[in-house]
Amino acid sequence: MDALDLDTPALYVDLDVLERNIVRMQEQCRAWGVALRPHVKTHKIHEIAQMQLDAGAIGITVAKVGEAEVLPGADVLVAYPLLKAKLPRLRELAKTRRVKVAVDSIDVARDLRGIETLVEIDVGVGRCGAQSPEQAVEIAKACSDFRGIFYWPSWLDEAGFQAACVRIDTVLDALSASGLEAAIVSGGSTPGAGKTPLIPRTTEIRPGTYVFYDASSLEAKLCVEADCALRVLTTVVSTAVPGQCVIDAGSKTLSSDQTVGAGTFGQRGDPWAGPRRRESLGGAKPCLPDCQPARRNLVRPPRPSGRKLEGRCAWESTLEPPHVLRRTAPNLGPRGSGEHLYGCPRNGARRRGDGPEGVRTSRPAAPPGGGRRVPRGAARR
Repeated sequence: MDALDLDTPALYVDLDVLERNIVRMQEQCRAWGVALRPHVKTHKIHEIAQMQLDAGAIGITVAKVGEAEVLPGADVLVAYPLLKAKLPRLRELAKTRRVKVAVDSIDVARDLRGIETLVEIDVGVGRCGAQSPEQAVEIAKACSDFRGIFYWPSWLDEAGFQAACVRIDTVLDALSASGLEAAIVSGGSTPGAGKTPLIPRTTEIRPGTYVFYDASSLEAKLCVEADCALRVLTTVVSTAVPGQCVIDAGSKTLSSDQTVGAGTFGQRGDPWAGPRRRESLGGAKPCLPDCQPARRNLVRPPRPSGRKLEGRCAWESTLEPPHVLRRTAPNLGPRGSGEHLYGCPRNGARRRGDGPEGVRTSRPAAPPGGGRRVPRGAARR
């Protein structure tokens, strides 16, 4: 099956690229001397999480208890503040798996009796976390099973990482002076992964986007276009207005997050390189100097020139979404099921172990026409 035969708009994952991204990050972590605990909120798909674990990840990071309940991994870190109402589900989960929770308040720490905890430190991002070494020590003392500290570097630059290193060292020294040992120093993000050596006391990192990459990653030069495993196949439906074209994909198909640093809503894949797309009601409108929508480039075509789709007064193209999260693809299916996620090698080439018609997927190949779609709203948080 060729990905270009899918009805549009459709989400496409190149499994060869996906596998390469997973292996590459794992190898890089080994070179840095840190463990990898990938954040699975990027995909929320059981099979992909298992691929990461099989490659050597020590466990998974989740944003919420619901993700941990349906995704694999014997060691789970909940990396977002928990309210008391979630604790019964967390304790039930802890009966069968090793669970850790990041905390930044004394009250929450006291509620987590018997649960391993990491104290979150604000390293300059300003989202969550203890604001001083003294506050971090007080929170750690309130934990019944204190295991270490947690930081989120987000998009900090090199100077920001150096300042973060000073903060982390100060907190670790304060904890040690109070008789508290931080066995774990958990950090990292996909944008910050390459700067991990700037905080040498880090023991594990939690990147997530690296499995797919996206337009924000491209804009920040974290990857090249060939590293983008997830794409959105769209059809150009109108070229009536000179200098632009309209596609059959809007914000619900792409993402509500703008491309970091660019303020756009996606990027066209190579070889149709050029200006970025901007989202608009009724579809994303790429501002093109010469809008001749005659290139199909979800998979690399055997020749650079485009090909008009037979029987259709339209052309197909692809976008790398600005930020790859589960909400980028509302039809992925209920809670980590992987439904409506198509995995195809480039050019539809058949490989040993491939599914019918050359489709590589952990599930039966989707039937012609796109397979079973999950009704909008069926995906649960």
